[in-house]
Amino acid sequence: MRKTREMLAEYDIAKARPPRWQKLAQALDFMYLAEGSDWFWWFGNDQDSGGRLVLDYSFRSLLSEVYKSLGEPVPDFVQAPVVAPEGAAPFGKWPV
Repeated sequence: MRKTREMLAEYDIAKARPPRWQKLAQALDFMYLAEGSDWFWWFGNDQDSGGRLVLDYSFRSLLSEVYKSLGEPVPDFVQAPVVAPEGAAPFGKWPV
């Protein structure tokens, strides 16, 4: 999310990439939705809702829409699941 927020700041704060205001407003809406997502509450072994994969997909979809709103390509890191599929090792412990 930090990388997405930094990219968005180039449009919003630094004005280094001037977008149309409607596109910026839409991108900001998607960013705010991602920042307020329940993903942060339910992510982790101590708070399993049983829908971790759905929440992970939804969270990443919101980040993806930030890029799409501004006409930016969606980076690979946004498309990669953060939550390990059932039976797989947790994030950060996958085999190299």
